[in-house]
Amino acid sequence: MRRPPNGGVGYRIDLGDIIMPGGVIRVDRCRMAFEHELTLGHFGLPHIDEAKPVVSYSEEGNKKVITASIKGRRVALIAYSGWDRLDSLTHADRNAEADESTVIYAFRKRTSKNPAMELMIAVLLHKTDNTEWSREELSPISDIRIMDVTPVLSPLGAEITLSDSSVRKVYFSEIDGNRRC
Repeated sequence: MRRPPNGGVGYRIDLGDIIMPGGVIRVDRCRMAFEHELTLGHFGLPHIDEAKPVVSYSEEGNKKVITASIKGRRVALIAYSGWDRLDSLTHADRNAEADESTVIYAFRKRTSKNPAMELMIAVLLHKTDNTEWSREELSPISDIRIMDVTPVLSPLGAEITLSDSSVRKVYFSEIDGNRRC
């Protein structure tokens, strides 16, 4: 992000986490008033005995999936909305277990001077075994309903139906100090 002319006003990302077994669903509302690039990274996987993780990528409709695995560990990043692409990066001296490691990440770039407010919806999963990811594990969300105005009158929210048919509502209604007790 560039240095804003107004002391930082206009750089806001409202964070929403839905904790689930083996990971988290991120529903982040981007209210950046300037052009920007954002990256959301997962856990880095070490290159143990110089063996790099196996990274795979797939798309199904609007859902993009990237996974990485080493012996005994697997991570997955699933992007549903607001992210332009998924990728992986190998870097040095950033992991306690090895000199090199690989991280999978989501990326977005907005170049307009005042980009539209947008929801960035992604799921970050991890497991500590050697089993392959199942189709069900990589499909934790069955439906997303994005609302320009939520029932509590906050701008831009979502109702997310999980694969177990439960519904999570992310309205950001108390994010700006309008908390009601």
